[in-house]
Amino acid sequence: MQMSRFPNLRDETERIVSTRVRENEQKTKQQLLLMIDIQLAYMNTNHEDFIGFAKYVFVACLDLSVSTLP
Repeated sequence: MQMSRFPNLRDETERIVSTRVRENEQKTKQQLLLMIDIQLAYMNTNHEDFIGFAKYVFVACLDLSVSTLP
């Protein structure tokens, strides 16, 4: 390996790369946790359990708008 001829260069390169990896590891973990939170908070309104509910809400809103007319 060519780097073995330059121990100071190898050590400094290893230090810099390790530091960058550690810095980005924390940022990556934060982004993954945020993405998991976003996915957990997502409500799939196209799911079959919500289709009937959406229709019920629509009809209820129509009833409210009709009943509030003078």
